[in-house]
Amino acid sequence: MNANEKQTITLPAGNVLTITAAAGVTGLVVRLPQSPGGGDAQSVTAIAGANLTFGPYALPERFEISCTAGTLTIATAFPDPATLATDIEVAAVVAALLTGTLSGSDTAHAPTVKAVFDALALKAPLASPSFTGATSFAAVGLPKKTPVNATGTTLTLPVADLAILEVGDTIVFEEVTCTKAAQAGEGEFNSAAELATLLNALEGWTGAEKAGVVTATSDALGVAQNGKAATITHRGTSTSGGSAVGKAWGVLSEADLAQLALGDRVIFDEATFTKAADTSVPANTFADTAGLISCLDDMTNWTAAITNVVDIKIEAAENGEEYNDKICNLIYVRTSAGAANGTVGVANEICADTDYIYHSVGASTAATANWRRIARGSAY
Repeated sequence: MNANEKQTITLPAGNVLTITAAAGVTGLVVRLPQSPGGGDAQSVTAIAGANLTFGPYALPERFEISCTAGTLTIATAFPDPATLATDIEVAAVVAALLTGTLSGSDTAHAPTVKAVFDALALKAPLASPSFTGATSFAAVGLPKKTPVNATGTTLTLPVADLAILEVGDTIVFEEVTCTKAAQAGEGEFNSAAELATLLNALEGWTGAEKAGVVTATSDALGVAQNGKAATITHRGTSTSGGSAVGKAWGVLSEADLAQLALGDRVIFDEATFTKAADTSVPANTFADTAGLISCLDDMTNWTAAITNVVDIKIEAAENGEEYNDKICNLIYVRTSAGAANGTVGVANEICADTDYIYHSVGASTAATANWRRIARGSAY
């Protein structure tokens, strides 16, 4: 990754994120909420010419990585067990997790072979096998289990995001660009319904629109589909008015600024500013409107200040036509979320809980929906 570049990645559970940065390399690592709209960033770490590692974590995590100077390398991989523990240490941990007796309330240990044998012998004596217990699931030979089917992930583009889009703005999702136009054509849209149609045409996705909200749901199931990013590029302003006797200027509206979430960016005159939990002018991060003004005002050729009570006015420090037509783009990143893994099971597996009997009509994996269920009904 080179200077002034940014990348959003999803780190799979159990993996380690490694950022290799030589001396002089600077940037920022924002550990985002696990799902869009889930609150503030979990952490913000500066890259300052030294290597960084993150993880492993029990669940997938999202990171926004930006490089402001130099070149850095990003890598994700499972950690090498050899660097984490010796065989003796691993054996000791495994031994501590085993138990010689079965207990229905013990959720911290795995039973040994002897524990399972003893429990079965007590439940069904070998000399005269018979299961007991009027309410026991063993009485009907069904293990107690509540399996679930895997679900798809959903990308949600709310009304407020779509309302600020103007002609020429773009939404890039799954490497396909959808452009807002005065009149919809190929790859273009001018309404929420037309955008939903473009997303519906993507292979592996179903697009829909309801009450102005546009969604795209994946056909593929399981949590591996979470974290698919849609990048919205919106022209916030373009400077004008610069001359021999006047300074160029432009205004960022409150409506545009209000849609910025953690990890979103403001790009102006080759500088990139990232919304984060805290404002840091040296790191080009801002937490709110005042923080963004501080970052813009720190630029050599520009000043920034509040105008119209809630907007930001960007103005050139000097007169001149060369400051005209400087575009300020606002980059909003929205990611898919909500997918769940299915319960693993073998083909024709049958189990039950208090309310239902379940049947796996095929081999069930984390990414399938092969479980079927019927109500247990009531006593007769």
